[in-house]
Amino acid sequence: MELVTWISGVLVGIVGIIAGIAIIGYAQDRFPEALARIKKPLWIGGRALGLLALLVGALTPLACQPTPAPTLSPTATIPTATLAPPAATPTATLAAMPTRTAPPAVPSGTWQNLVELRGHTGTVWSAAFSPDGRWVATASWDNTARVWEVATGKVVAELRGHTHWVTAATFSPDGKQVVTASYDETARVWEASTGKRVAELRGHTGSVYSASFSPDGRLVVTASEDNTARVWEAATGKVVAPLRGHRDQVWSAAFSPDGKWVVTASEDGSAQVWEANTGRVVAELRGHTNGVLSASFSSDGRLVVTASWDGTARVWEATTGQVIVKLRGHTDILWGAAFSPDGQRVVSASEDKTARVWEASEERLVAELRGHAGSVYSASFSPDGKWVVTASMDKTARIWEAATGKSLAELRGHTGEVYSALFSPDGRLVVTASRDGTARVWEVR
Repeated sequence: MELVTWISGVLVGIVGIIAGIAIIGYAQDRFPEALARIKKPLWIGGRALGLLALLVGALTPLACQPTPAPTLSPTATIPTATLAPPAATPTATLAAMPTRTAPPAVPSGTWQNLVELRGHTGTVWSAAFSPDGRWVATASWDNTARVWEVATGKVVAELRGHTHWVTAATFSPDGKQVVTASYDETARVWEASTGKRVAELRGHTGSVYSASFSPDGRLVVTASEDNTARVWEAATGKVVAPLRGHRDQVWSAAFSPDGKWVVTASEDGSAQVWEANTGRVVAELRGHTNGVLSASFSSDGRLVVTASWDGTARVWEATTGQVIVKLRGHTDILWGAAFSPDGQRVVSASEDKTARVWEASEERLVAELRGHAGSVYSASFSPDGKWVVTASMDKTARIWEAATGKSLAELRGHTGEVYSALFSPDGRLVVTASRDGTARVWEVR
């Protein structure tokens, strides 16, 4: 009987470890950015708690062997807690499916699903059009990226070689190359039409969160968990300038429209503007009270907009770091913010289930885009600035009138959270990326 009790105790410890791993895995799939902020202490603490559970499970039966002392009464039994999964988060099944499915009904009659890009075996984190709008590049947690033909939904090239999640895939300005960023601590440059690797950008010592080309296509900038960003030669993978100075992981990095500067957004609560060729700091944008998740330039390069975990967006002078306006009103963290094509307005996306359009020069709300039933992960303007497209946890994307906040169309069909949505260069199409393992292209009718 003692042996049986001892074995039972050990099994309880093992079950505790497995449950801990399962919970961490679920959180990593559901909230990758937020979990990255506490990844190291969570891993150390998780291992310590797992070993403690195993030790307690093994020693408890020994401590409870019969002795002259009184035995425990039934009321001292420790109840077992059951961890139920949150009802709000659906589970996406990525089983093999037909290559094409019937397009969903269009609620407003304005937008229709043109093609479904199916083939990835994991979450599709991002999707972006080529400059001419003929192709789409997708980045997936199945460790690959793919290039697709928009008109047919056929795969043009599979970009294979990364050994961990691919978090970004974007085209070069001429559309001939794609750069990818990965949790395997590298970025890679590929030929878009063949999938042949051109260069491997190796040197970061942490996950690479973003990668993008300079306006002339000669350089690439990357942002990493290792607290740095780097500028590289796209053709050779040689480092041009390491951008060192942040005190925590760098979430994003982007070139200015003329390619002279780079702006970075960091978990240390700041953004910084750098000289791209030398790595010299031009300006430090300080004032947020929590991590800065995104930063980007206006179309003329004079301004920078940042979005923060502190629930605000801010507009800054790029060369001086002076705050022009604080955009306050959201009731939860911001996932991103971007300028309109003319630089006159800003759109922000928030965990509070809304997006908002603001004047860029003053703290004035133009429109509140309300209607999603879950977090809004991304928001961006159409090329003419008249519309906004949003992507949401509620498995939909929506098209809105930027000036009024009126909902024009609801893009339904995905069976998992929609992480990104972008217009095509001509504004006639939208591409969405989803946790359900697919991307979809929608067209205006």
